[in-house]
Amino acid sequence: MNLPKDRRFIFEMPFFINYMGSQKLFFLITGLAVANILLMLPSAILGYIIAALLFLAAYKVAFEVMLDVADGHFVYQDKYSFGLSETIGFKAMAMPILQLIIFITLSRVNPALATALILVLAFMTPAYLMLLAQTDQVISAMNPIDWMEIVQRLGLDYWLLVICWALIGGLNMFLQFVLVDAMPLWLENIVISFILYYLLVFSFLIMGYVIYHNAHELDHTPHDIEDTRKHQDIAADDPIKQRIEALLAEGDTQTAMAIIDEMEKEGRDDLGVLAHQAQNALQTNTRTSPKDRLNTLLDQGQWNAALSLWLEYHEDGHRLTPSPSAMKSLITHCHEKKKNKALMTLVNGLDLQYPEEPQLVVDAFYLAAQVLYQNNKQAQAVKILQNILTRYKDHADLSAPSSYYKGLEKMGKI
Repeated sequence: MNLPKDRRFIFEMPFFINYMGSQKLFFLITGLAVANILLMLPSAILGYIIAALLFLAAYKVAFEVMLDVADGHFVYQDKYSFGLSETIGFKAMAMPILQLIIFITLSRVNPALATALILVLAFMTPAYLMLLAQTDQVISAMNPIDWMEIVQRLGLDYWLLVICWALIGGLNMFLQFVLVDAMPLWLENIVISFILYYLLVFSFLIMGYVIYHNAHELDHTPHDIEDTRKHQDIAADDPIKQRIEALLAEGDTQTAMAIIDEMEKEGRDDLGVLAHQAQNALQTNTRTSPKDRLNTLLDQGQWNAALSLWLEYHEDGHRLTPSPSAMKSLITHCHEKKKNKALMTLVNGLDLQYPEEPQLVVDAFYLAAQVLYQNNKQAQAVKILQNILTRYKDHADLSAPSSYYKGLEKMGKI
């Protein structure tokens, strides 16, 4: 399975080509293209109706692909619940219609202004379509302020997207020019329609990936698609599917994906929905903030995993701040399991992280003082005890560190 590596879209062309080669998607586009043979019917009115329906269907597929990939789902499925209207294709044409109106009304009066406005609207078209996909309302999507915000947040990716779209549009025009009168009319309709639909979906696929790659900048929240993709019938005699389902239920998404990849290399083509679920789980885990992941691990009692996550970010120069109770549990775990080095790392700077939690700081530094004393660092242990007894005299319960300090005094260690 060719999956993207979450980098700039110009480096992900193998993924885009592989996605477009999905049997379901390829056959769907082919079916829409073949249906254009109906345009040969003698009735002009019927031909217009068929052309409009095929146009709407192609745009609907393109928008669904865009939203699906934007949500981090990299295996095409043909069942969606994005709530898109059947006429979203017509709504997408609002931008070119506006450009046409500007051309008709201003081109003779002020050609320079008309050209400038048309180019600006062409540049803003991807932003309009992104908003339209979210709102499904032309008026809401026709917001220049939102367009500018999208351009600003995407930065170079947006400029590259516009250039890519221009190249795809130029390729479509070139191929149509070359193919005109090159074959029988009925076949020409099918081939040209296939190229148009393919490049349309391809363009929206790229745009969906750009949204996915910049989800944090765009504040993109994945759609809820539980109802249409959560369940899959698993045959009682198919242990492979049962194993993958069990791994997904346990949260072992990486192992599930490895099995799916291996089975697909061996020719299995019926694991698409399970692959989709695995990708959804991977995306959810990726998009969850480190702090939320840490709190989740602590709530589940997965102390070792939580400690590893905290230390990983600490080594990179970042400090995660879970809830005070969760932090106390993690420090206590380290003390009970004799993970002294990790405990000292957790305690270091704790008073700055939790200035409003004096009891947490006192309890943690008390444990740290015990560790230091037990490792023959009496002077450092005494210094910590004296510090917390003085600093937090009227702000926390000091009975435990005070008793420990007095015990050291009696033993002559101070």
